[in-house]
Amino acid sequence: MEIEEHVAFVIRKGLCMNIMAGICLLIQGIWDIRTRQIPMWISAGFGACSFLYSICCQREWRSMCLALLPGLIFLVLAVISRQAVGYGDGLLLCSLGMLYSLEELIGICVIAMGFALLTALVLLGVFHKSGKYEIPFVPYLFLGWLLWYATCLIESGQL
Repeated sequence: MEIEEHVAFVIRKGLCMNIMAGICLLIQGIWDIRTRQIPMWISAGFGACSFLYSICCQREWRSMCLALLPGLIFLVLAVISRQAVGYGDGLLLCSLGMLYSLEELIGICVIAMGFALLTALVLLGVFHKSGKYEIPFVPYLFLGWLLWYATCLIESGQL
């Protein structure tokens, strides 16, 4: 898929669903910072809306299943790490996978992990926090989504 076609697809996806994704990530990011937990009912509600939207737009089942992979990987990491990575992060990524493609979700996650890595390096190097210091991931997921979506809007000439 050419980049222009990809950007057009993202914009066509619906401003309403993209705004809903941003609000969901923002609310859960703030919640994650304050409590180190993610409210599952928001992820479940957003996931259900995204699923229904994808069905109404006749999205391919194969594409939807592939887009669940990042969330499923995070859920496996939650089990392996005894919740150093929380289940909520994986479930939130699964709900985002109902709306976005695998490529889009990987892009968002790479940006988010880059921001989280920079924060971790600053915390370790400058503030001398221990390696066991926990940082919430959802705020970085929100930043990743925001940067990714802004890039799509800029490339389409809408911003």
